[in-house]
Amino acid sequence: MTHSEAMTLILLDFDHFVYNTSFNHPNPAYSLSTAIESLTYKDSSLSISRVLSTKSTGRDSLSTPETNHSIEQEQDRLFNLVHPLNADYRTDIPAHYFLTCHSSSLSSIGNIKLAINKSLLSSRVDKFKAVHYPNRTASSSPLFPDEEESISKDEKVLFAATKQTFGRDYIWTNSQNKEVAREEEQKDGDVVKGRKLIFTASLTKEEQDAIVAAWVLKRWAEVAEEKGFKKEALEKLSSAERAHMDMKWFKRAGVLGGLAAAGGAC
Repeated sequence: MTHSEAMTLILLDFDHFVYNTSFNHPNPAYSLSTAIESLTYKDSSLSISRVLSTKSTGRDSLSTPETNHSIEQEQDRLFNLVHPLNADYRTDIPAHYFLTCHSSSLSSIGNIKLAINKSLLSSRVDKFKAVHYPNRTASSSPLFPDEEESISKDEKVLFAATKQTFGRDYIWTNSQNKEVAREEEQKDGDVVKGRKLIFTASLTKEEQDAIVAAWVLKRWAEVAEEKGFKKEALEKLSSAERAHMDMKWFKRAGVLGGLAAAGGAC
């Protein structure tokens, strides 16, 4: 397998490029079909592609969305990032956030679930795990093994991002629990505009593509779970859509209430 070069990547929430800033002039390394900041509650998927070549047709800038329209590129589509509609209210989906493999060159990586762990003390997210299923792709049916098989030998943690004790930085480790990258906030003054991923170990090209896709999916999960984003997204829903969500919530609450009552009777 070909090993990738060490690099530092920047993902800006308003932009649909992931930039390699290892050079004097930042270059688009990956492309998203939709910018993270532009996603709405109704959006359920986007795609990530590796940028193979670029041709500038205008002014380049890391700080303005106009960059999106000034670059033409040849791309290799890698993964689909999926967050099913009404994921919080559904039990028929494999995960709230997951990746489906689109490129045949990544079949050894396969589809990936993003497992989100919360601290028992603070109930805040402190770890993300990218669990992959080799040889399962976007065309596989089902995309993931049944829940009964989820602890089988097919399930493997490819990467994990663990929040540091202080601040909002993360350390990314591989399946051997060895550090491969550090993640930091990308700020403009005191305002967080995105994230920075700094590779600290050599990875194969396939592993790099997978960790970048998982990193972008993690950022989508962080933004989508913010209270402000949820409030704004819910306000954009029609009355019929809100009523549908309310009905799902009542059904779920009824089931949970029944379970609680049954537990109390034991």
